[in-house]
Amino acid sequence: RSITMTTTYTKLTKQQAMDQTSSLLVDGEKVSDIVESWNWNLNIFEIYDEIRDYNYRSKEALLTYAYHFFDEDNMTKELANHLGIYSI
Repeated sequence: RSITMTTTYTKLTKQQAMDQTSSLLVDGEKVSDIVESWNWNLNIFEIYDEIRDYNYRSKEALLTYAYHFFDEDNMTKELANHLGIYSI
């Protein structure tokens, strides 16, 4: 029973994180639109090239959304850590 509760809590937290960041704007575009355009189009190195010059808050919003959008992909978390974002 506690496993189910933990899983439910994790999914809720993931959904909350995506909801909180999806509508934020980066250069006039929604975070969700930017990240979802990466799907099957960019590898992790190309994502780095695209966001490396953004300010901290933009990178944090994009990578937080990306981390959850890509099912908590470890490479996304590693990229965030490389860029000094440890909140994911």
